[in-house]
Amino acid sequence: MISSKLIRYSFIKNKIGMKKNILLIQSRINNAIIRQEKECILRFLGEEIVLLSKNIFENDLNLSENDLDKIDGIIIGGSGEFSISKKTKNKELWLKIKKITPFIKKAIKKNIPILGICLGHQYLAYVLGSKIINDKKQKEVGAFKISLTARGKKDPLFKNLPPNFLAQEGHEDCVEKLPKGASLLAW
Repeated sequence: MISSKLIRYSFIKNKIGMKKNILLIQSRINNAIIRQEKECILRFLGEEIVLLSKNIFENDLNLSENDLDKIDGIIIGGSGEFSISKKTKNKELWLKIKKITPFIKKAIKKNIPILGICLGHQYLAYVLGSKIINDKKQKEVGAFKISLTARGKKDPLFKNLPPNFLAQEGHEDCVEKLPKGASLLAW
């Protein structure tokens, strides 16, 4: 089983490097956490990107295939309010998340790089046919050591990170098996 750590769904070479438009899809309610997630991503990616942020709670996410021509990558962030394995407990949120599925599937077909973080990782795996399970043994809340895989050390997005670093985590869901075409970059 793969815990909800950094997993990148790579379908082509990473396009991040020069000034690029990155779409951040957030699933958060708390404004302070929304800002914090954006700031962390901007700090990590630097000035080479323009971050276009959409929150499923605040924005109309009727994104079209034409919108995909304007972005170079997608990041689907986390959510403290929701987990895929418990989707029946929060049907309103699940419907909002499912609303972006056609757009994400089109992005996958167009080979747009997508990074899933926490809930984003679970969601991408789900969209690509993997089973998401609740596993108390995989539960992690707090700061945890992340180790890059050999592939992660070479990935353009993570190549400048140290091989081991700490990251904040909060989850008990995990992906039972990586979907076809996914690359494990860290564990």
